[in-house]
Amino acid sequence: RVLFLSIVLVRVVYGKQYHGGESYAGIRNQGNTCYLNSILQSLFHVRGFRDAILENAHENEPKKRRFWQRKEIPTVEIALAGVFEALAHNVTAGTKELTKSLGVDPNIQQDAQEYLRLVLEEISSTQGISTSKYYLGQSERYIRITDHEHDKLVDQGYKGPPLETRHTEPFYDLSLDIKQGNVLQHLKTSIKELMTPQHLEGDAQWKTKQYGPRDALMGLDFIRFPPILVLHLKRFAFDFERGHVAKINAPVAFPLSNLDLSDLLHDDALKSDPPPLYRLHAVVCHLGSTGESGHYYALVDPLCDGRWLRFDDNRVTPVTVNDVIKEGLGGPGALGSAYLLQYVREDALPVLHGNNKEEANIASSFFSSPSPPTSSASAPPQHAAGD
Repeated sequence: RVLFLSIVLVRVVYGKQYHGGESYAGIRNQGNTCYLNSILQSLFHVRGFRDAILENAHENEPKKRRFWQRKEIPTVEIALAGVFEALAHNVTAGTKELTKSLGVDPNIQQDAQEYLRLVLEEISSTQGISTSKYYLGQSERYIRITDHEHDKLVDQGYKGPPLETRHTEPFYDLSLDIKQGNVLQHLKTSIKELMTPQHLEGDAQWKTKQYGPRDALMGLDFIRFPPILVLHLKRFAFDFERGHVAKINAPVAFPLSNLDLSDLLHDDALKSDPPPLYRLHAVVCHLGSTGESGHYYALVDPLCDGRWLRFDDNRVTPVTVNDVIKEGLGGPGALGSAYLLQYVREDALPVLHGNNKEEANIASSFFSSPSPPTSSASAPPQHAAGD
């Protein structure tokens, strides 16, 4: 019994968790790199994406040495491949090369959402790797004159449709407003609020080229939701009275499955796309009361089969569905709450199983990718400010 317990403790504490026949490894913390470790676990467990990173690195690096053994500072994709290579071999990974390539100080806490986007944007410029195939959605920003303004133009002899301008806005994630207070908020409602049009009136009127300033509506339409959908809960806001970034720990209910966004697609959305029905795959949680400190960790269901794991730096432990809900919800007295939610489209689940023929066929049939943007419940981990 003592020997068995010792083996279990070694597996959990030092970065490996054997769970349902699979083995999972953690990532060492350099000081304040929990934000990076959390998003890396979310990315790593999209196996199609991770396979593409590893294959590209092996194909483009010298054959005589491993790609993570370079003396010069590696590119982001090569450094990321080094992390993925270790995790794929069930070895606790380090991120020193990756933080060098990203140009960040490992002793300073950063924002998980900003660095998830940064990593994806850096990778998107790499030949042979398409982040857009997995993570990139497409929306359109529009400005359209009001019905009243259109009627005024018609009275003046105008015979065309309401004046309108549109431009495409690709996205890697959607940032959702979270309201202060203890009233339960719902994820889909927050997504819908992104589509609420803004009135352009008075000094803010839309200045059309041909018909001068006009009252108008400015809003957002969704054209395409990606296979992997990342939702960012905007829990941090600057507190001008206290002079720091405060945290909004309000409760937000998020579905584990059947997140149906079909009714949010614009009429001009591609009808060939499968219905955007999503299942929760990963949750990046933040512990702490400010955005300048605290601790990040990830909850991941690697194959979306209900077997959840907590990746807390180099510690990997199994958790229940109830743990995921409890640790992600937030609200009064909660130690932490969900900050990023990663959903997988139901028909895209094969991307979690790696590069195989079925996954390749499904991924290629989604769309011709838009251009990337330029620019018993276990207790949750206990951490003080910082890591």
